[in-house]
Amino acid sequence: MKRKSLFRQLILSHLLLSVLISVIVWFTFVLERNRTVSELLSNRWATSLLTVQTNPKNIPNDGLRAVPAPARRQPLIQFAPRNWILKNTLKERGLHIGNIQINPDNFDELWIELNTEKDGIKWFAIHSPLLENAVRGRVILAVLLSLLAIAGISWWKVKRIIQPLRQIETAIKGQQTVGSLPKYTAQEISLIAETYNQLKAAQEKQSAERSLLLAGVSHDLRSPLARIKTAASLLPDDPAISTKAAMISRNVDVADQLIGSFLEYVRAGAAPVDHTVCFADAFSTLREIYKDVPEVGFQVSDASALDRPLKAANVTLLVRAIQNLIDNALHHGKPPVSLILSQNSEALVVEVIDTGKGISEEESATLWQAFARGDSSRGRPGTGLGLAIVKQIADRFEARIETERQAAGWCCRLIIPFKQSI
Repeated sequence: MKRKSLFRQLILSHLLLSVLISVIVWFTFVLERNRTVSELLSNRWATSLLTVQTNPKNIPNDGLRAVPAPARRQPLIQFAPRNWILKNTLKERGLHIGNIQINPDNFDELWIELNTEKDGIKWFAIHSPLLENAVRGRVILAVLLSLLAIAGISWWKVKRIIQPLRQIETAIKGQQTVGSLPKYTAQEISLIAETYNQLKAAQEKQSAERSLLLAGVSHDLRSPLARIKTAASLLPDDPAISTKAAMISRNVDVADQLIGSFLEYVRAGAAPVDHTVCFADAFSTLREIYKDVPEVGFQVSDASALDRPLKAANVTLLVRAIQNLIDNALHHGKPPVSLILSQNSEALVVEVIDTGKGISEEESATLWQAFARGDSSRGRPGTGLGLAIVKQIADRFEARIETERQAAGWCCRLIIPFKQSI
């Protein structure tokens, strides 16, 4: 499942918070404005309304006028903040107020139901510019400018938070130490970088010690193996003894091959990947390696892919990964084997195709682990480290490995993204 970026989540949360604060401020503003307007209207019309409440025919000449009862009632208008506050304010002044409605033809005019002392229920109209319900353009503009300002500040602040995290992400993907972070970096993010650098240093130290140990062990093992093989070759030329001497030599060769695979596995994880290379260099090296192997063919679908520069790479590791794929196809697949080079808009694509039946999905998920071997390869010579070395090199190049069955046979595809190559 693709997760949303932290940058997007923080921006959205800031915007939602800004909108919520704006709504609360707007609601408070409207409520207080209605309260103020109601007080002003009450001060303006309370005296006149008290006069007509006592004597409906004695209408002051100040704009107050009698109107017939409205044909259609507006029940929801009673709960509008302004009308509700105005009704309560007028009641506090001693007026017997019933319903309050807005003149549908003139929003600056209110119709007030008044229970007069002599004539019962009467309706009167009051007019005031304060009753205008339209929101002023400058108020809308102020709200929009505030939201834009908050959004801009949020974007700037979140970007400053995310930038050090992206720097740490780049270092982790490249398996490099995190450099100095900006001065404004949060303490928690700096702590993550320091912890990763400490872990990286400990890992590099452990890897160096492992490489030194394996190199020393291989040297110590190869010396007695060489002596054993030499001693086996010096045994008497007797048919019974020659068979056993040949078996000893074969076992010594297998042990030597295993030691060599161990060293290759260590080198694949320790060799630097800080060079800029072209695939043409690896391509020519592979052609030279397999020039006497007619079962291996080479094909270039896009010649420009040969000259595409690959940064943060290592030509030796690249050759080793592809060579292991070809050798695996020769020994455990079915010749002939084809190497096809192509590219797309995002990656360099190297395909190794043999005419064998391939492997199952279950085997494909585990064969890239060290010492894992498929059912079809059991009993055949091999160390079980060839594909593990390919996987380790692919991870260091941030490449992707895919396998699929095609009409021509079984295909193993190495995809090196250009985001690491440009």
